[in-house]
Amino acid sequence: MDEFAAAISTASSVFNQANPTPYQITQAVHTLNQATTAFLAVRQIGVQLNKQPLIEAIAAANALYSQTMENTNSNNVEKGKWWALEADRTAYQTAINAATEVMNKIDSELSQTIVNDATQTLIEKTALFNTKRHEGVYVPPADKTGLNNAINEAIGVRNETQSASGAGYVEEGKYWVSSEVWNTF
Repeated sequence: MDEFAAAISTASSVFNQANPTPYQITQAVHTLNQATTAFLAVRQIGVQLNKQPLIEAIAAANALYSQTMENTNSNNVEKGKWWALEADRTAYQTAINAATEVMNKIDSELSQTIVNDATQTLIEKTALFNTKRHEGVYVPPADKTGLNNAINEAIGVRNETQSASGAGYVEEGKYWVSSEVWNTF
């Protein structure tokens, strides 16, 4: 940068002279052009990093991780739920943490290549983790509480209902059904 600034300063000095020689002008243009070319070769354009794929990969990985419990046997895990060994869950959490660390860095500390590599690595670790997951096979015994409640309620309804040949044969305020209906139930 100092060389570029010096070339600009020298060219400006030659330009500000009342009667510079043709050689001075040619030399100043040549030196300034060389310095400009060298500066352009190292100049970089600012770009905003695209972290969105990494953010999405981390979100998906966290969801998958939280949906996978630690266990050692499918018989211990309810059908429809997923499990993995502690070591596999730990390794996957480490991969998620590494990707999150890259995502949380400020852009000036990163390049798009670093972000892309972190994304790809997490995608690969997710694929690997999926091979380590197992679906549970345990089917818990059916909960018969609701059925028991319904039976008790039905018995109560039947017990408070009388069979009669007409309303005149039933005490006031009591429920009744005809003998014909009573025998069908």
